Amino acid sequence: MKSKDKIMCRIKEFGYISGMQCGIVRLPDSGKASVVWGDHEGGGWEHVSVSPADRSRTPTWKDMCYLKNLFWEPGERVIQIHPAADEYVNLVDNCLHLWRHPDMMFPD
Repeated sequence: MKSKDKIMCRIKEFGYISGMQCGIVRLPDSGKASVVWGDHEGGGWEHVSVSPADRSRTPTWKDMCYLKNLFWEPGERVIQIHPAADEYVNLVDNCLHLWRHPDMMFPD
C-alpha cells in the first residue's frame, strides 16, 4: 500500500473510524464517495472500502481501478473477494472492498 502522503493528495475530510483511516474521494464514474482504509483488524490484510454518496450507485470497474491506483503501487496485486453466502457481511448495500495481503502470493 502507498504511503499516507501519496494517498492524501486525493482524499478530502480525513479522519478515523473504528481505528481505520477514512475520507472523501471523487470517483470517475460514481462521483463523491466515502473511503475507509488500513490494516483490517490487525490481520495483515490491507483493506479499502468505498461507498458512493449516491446510495443508488455501486462503484464501477473504472472506479475500482482508480482506487487500486490511488492506494497501491502499479506492481501490487489487489483482489476483490466473493465469500460464501453464509459469510456475507453487508452493512452498506453499495459498498465494495479491495484487499491485499503483502505476504500472500497470488497466481499470475
